[in-house]
Amino acid sequence: MKKLIITCALVTLGSMVSFAQSARKIHAGSNANVSSGQTQSVSIEKSAEARAKKLQKDLGLNATQYKGVYEAQLEHDKQGQAAKANGSEGPGQAMQLQMMLDQKFKEAMTPTQYTKYEQMKAAPSTQKAH
Repeated sequence: MKKLIITCALVTLGSMVSFAQSARKIHAGSNANVSSGQTQSVSIEKSAEARAKKLQKDLGLNATQYKGVYEAQLEHDKQGQAAKANGSEGPGQAMQLQMMLDQKFKEAMTPTQYTKYEQMKAAPSTQKAH
């Protein structure tokens, strides 16, 4: 009889610990979702910065041109993320966003730089400049 009571107590204790850990994971997950918006914003900015720096290096952009390219890329990435979050992302919208990005790049770059950018974009490679 003692063994049965001890076994039931251990099973009950094990269940309680298991449920407590599940509740902690759920609570931690909700906190992670709150901070993920901040993380996504930072990662979008880092991504835009990395692309702008690559273009600056490859095309020889000056500081003013770099700023224009960075801001255009950042806006493009934010609009793309918003479209994805809203579920309205599609080929038409992606193409429209790319055309807007290209237009802003064209305004920020010299004609020679923009031509080189278009060539880079058209070249088959694993990393295209956006």
